[in-house]
Amino acid sequence: MKKLFLYQLVIMALFSCSLNPEEDYPYHKFSISDFDYIPTFYNEIGKITTFRNQYNEDVRFETSLYRIEKKFSNSFNFVGNTGRSSYYDELYINILLLDMEIDEFQNYYCQDIEIKITKKYNGDLLHILSFPNYDGFCFGFVKIFETPQRNTEEVIINDKAYKKVIIFDVGSITFYNNSTIHKVYYDLKHGIIGFDDTENDIQFRIVN
Repeated sequence: MKKLFLYQLVIMALFSCSLNPEEDYPYHKFSISDFDYIPTFYNEIGKITTFRNQYNEDVRFETSLYRIEKKFSNSFNFVGNTGRSSYYDELYINILLLDMEIDEFQNYYCQDIEIKITKKYNGDLLHILSFPNYDGFCFGFVKIFETPQRNTEEVIINDKAYKKVIIFDVGSITFYNNSTIHKVYYDLKHGIIGFDDTENDIQFRIVN
């Protein structure tokens, strides 16, 4: 009877370990200080952001998704996959371009701006920003960078100072019908605060 009892204890211990595999791997979680480099401005689903140019023409964005997920990474060596190496937090943001008119035969992803921020094993944040470029077909511009090492600058719009701004030269992307945006102003805390069509000398800046 004693041996049977000991055997049951061993089985229970092994079973309990299998129920909690996450305890065997490190977890790289967003810290409070990380949110100085994360655009929390978008955390309200359905929020409309308006941008206005010097001719009082508006372009509107809508937050359609703001989700933090716990994910895991796979470690690899020369023989292949060695299993899950660690867990990490990942933030996914999707922004819908309201002033784009895409018909049913065209790719609706042309209406989306995507922002993905991942907590790295060394404590840094990896940012991947995807902007649409529509010209008959949907292509895109992707910008990848890390913080907090990334250099930023201050930009003032309507007497408000945005202190952690990165200015992207994006070639030519689409934020509304027939637009050719060449420059995007992205604040690490506030998200997109402006964009320029330098070819046509049009500047849009955030108004709310």
